[in-house]
Order: sequence, then C-alpha cells, then structure tokens
Amino acid sequence: MAEGRDDETLRPEDAPPPWDQTVVGGTPSLLAPGERLGGYEILAPLGKGGMGVVFRARDPQLDRVVALKAIRPEILDQGGRERFVREAKACSRITHPHVVTVYAAGEDQGRPWMAMEYLQGRTLREVLDQDCLLYTSDAADEEDSVDLG
Repeated sequence: MAEGRDDETLRPEDAPPPWDQTVVGGTPSLLAPGERLGGYEILAPLGKGGMGVVFRARDPQLDRVVALKAIRPEILDQGGRERFVREAKACSRITHPHVVTVYAAGEDQGRPWMAMEYLQGRTLREVLDQDCLLYTSDAADEEDSVDLG
C-alpha cells in the first residue's frame, strides 16, 4: 500500500495480495477477507507470531482501519487464552509514541481478539532490504553499526 493514502483510495496496484493461508500458518480455520471477528470486518492478513495472527480489519462503527490480533487456533488451550488476555490488559495500560494503542479486546465464538491502532508503513523486511544501517543502540557510533546491504 502506498504511504499517505487511506484504504478508500487504493489503486489496483496497491491492493493487498490475495488471501493466502500460508502467509498466516495454513490453518484452515483462519479468517478470510469479508469474514467478521468481534464485529470487525477482516480485510487482509498482515502476519503471524508465536501466539497470534494479525489482520488488517475495518471497524464499521467508527469507519476506521485497525490491526486485529486473534489468538492462533492451535494454542487455544487455557494457558494460551490466559496469556493473550494478560497481553491485551498490559498493552492497554501503555501510552507511548512508539507503542500502538489498544482500542478494544474481547472474545467472539470462543476466539479471543484485540483491536489495535493500525499503522501504515513498511515491514521490517522491506526496511532491511533497502541497504539500511541497523544500529546496535540509539547512541551508536559509525563503528557500532551493521551494514545489512
């Protein structure tokens, strides 16, 4: 997606890639575009982590795009559910310019979810692929940098 434009102004070349379950683990019970979770309309998968799958979704109540994290079905045991709830609570208490805002959390048909601020931008892979320098700390000297190009 091109930076600086919202979802309503997407051109065909900016559209997210077609739904591909391999992007988010290949689990058949994952959500596809157009489906809903917690009242949010799924638009596209963004990625996955050890605990959850994150989707770009639309909040129909406020007409805004959010990042919607859902717990991965294969870890829906009680321990995974409790960790997800703790994460949502902890994240909702943080206010910092470098941390996304948690808008809401809940459970829909036995599947916990968390709606967060959606930030447009590039993936870490895209940043690293552009011959950038990765610094070991904010106060790094030139000799402390790593050239990834």
